[in-house]
Amino acid sequence: MKIKTSAQRGLGGFAILVVAAILGVAMAQMEEGVNVSFALPESSVTLNEPIFVDFSIHNGLTESIRFDLGKDLKTNFDFMITHPDGSKVQAPRLPTGGIGQIGKRSLVPKTTYTQRLLLNEWYQINAPGEYTIEAKLTGQIETASGKAVTPQVSGSIHLKIHTRNPDKLKKICEDLVRTTIESLTVADAIKAALILSYVQDPVAVPYLEQVLKQAKWGKREAITGLGRIHNEEAIKILTAVAEGENEELKSAARAALSRLDSQPID
Repeated sequence: MKIKTSAQRGLGGFAILVVAAILGVAMAQMEEGVNVSFALPESSVTLNEPIFVDFSIHNGLTESIRFDLGKDLKTNFDFMITHPDGSKVQAPRLPTGGIGQIGKRSLVPKTTYTQRLLLNEWYQINAPGEYTIEAKLTGQIETASGKAVTPQVSGSIHLKIHTRNPDKLKKICEDLVRTTIESLTVADAIKAALILSYVQDPVAVPYLEQVLKQAKWGKREAITGLGRIHNEEAIKILTAVAEGENEELKSAARAALSRLDSQPID
């Protein structure tokens, strides 16, 4: 049995203090800077479910910062997807044209901005497996005085996709339809309808039709969702809407059908 000398014990204690000091400095630097992070509220989902990514930016500076999320608070995000076989795919950027919500935001010191993104808007994962997602906020972050800020950014996030679960998909669709129909605000109803429109699975077809028949808002999103699924039942519903009396919905349905001319029917 070896007995440590007082000098050895002293060195061990000194090493601990050094490590603690380094960690303390690192934590202080993180707190003092600007931190951008992306995280998955659920790191394991089933195929064709909506996939969410939580974005946050923390201002640890002593003055406010400014940043731009893009049109509708989302066109200034980029995603790189690594597939189970190791291949990488750069998700297409969302279109920036047209009318939309202005994405410029400011953040006072020592506060955090958070937002939930729907990954399906950028990229649709079509097979089970383990994926890696690299996300970033494009564009410059600057202080209120105009000084450019280089943020500390979180690393890659990992997502596991399990095999398709029709019962779980039905429950998700039921909840989204209920929210779409019962929401008291246009924004909440359209948001729920938008998420539903990205459940790119035949299970979603009757629920999208329910939005068209019963919801006050979110009908255009339902039409777009039917176009994404484009199976025989979805095309039948779109055709009926295209031949209906609502001019706005007729136009949207016809546009959805025209995009399907070169696509196979499932």
